[in-house]
Amino acid sequence: MLPTPSTDHVSFDTIYEPSEDSYLFLDTLSSASESQWLSERFNSTSTTSPLVVEVGTGSGVVLAFVAANSHEIFGRRDILTLGTDVNRNACLATRTTVHTAIQERQAAAALKSTHIASVLGDLCSPLRPGSVDVLLFNPPYVPTEQLPRLPLVTEHEAEAAAEPLSRGHGWDGDDESVA
Repeated sequence: MLPTPSTDHVSFDTIYEPSEDSYLFLDTLSSASESQWLSERFNSTSTTSPLVVEVGTGSGVVLAFVAANSHEIFGRRDILTLGTDVNRNACLATRTTVHTAIQERQAAAALKSTHIASVLGDLCSPLRPGSVDVLLFNPPYVPTEQLPRLPLVTEHEAEAAAEPLSRGHGWDGDDESVA
C-alpha cells in the first residue's frame, strides 16, 4: 500500500476535505491492473513525459499521490502534473501538497516528477486541447446554494500564461502560476 500524502497544512474551512471517495480513487490508481495499464501505455522508452492533469484538485491529495508515487503507478518518475480548481485556496494548497509529497517520496531519486502549476480555472478551460495524457477528476458532490462567479480571462492572458510551456525549457518545479 502506497502512502497517502499529508494534508496537515490545508485549512478545510475553504477547501473540500478528502473523504472516502478520494481514498478509493487512490486505491484504484495504485491497483495492480491500473498500474500495469499505465506503465504499458506510458513506457519511458516509448513516450515523452506524460502530462497528468487533475481537474478540481481541492487539497491536492490525488495529484500529490500520483506525482509522489509515479514510479509505482506509471513505471517512471518523470511525469508532469498540473491541477486546476475554481478555488484559489485550493490551488495554493495543491501546490504545497504536491511539492511536499514529491520531496518526501522521491528525495533520493535523480529524476523526479515535476509539478508544473496549479491553475485557477473552470474544469479544463485553461488547457490546450489535446495536450493532456491522463485526466483525473473526482468532482465534489456537496450541494451549494449558489455557484461562484469566475473571473473572465482573455485569450491573450491565457496565451501568456501558457507561453513558458511553448519554449521547450525544462521545468524545475519552482515555476508555478496561480492566477
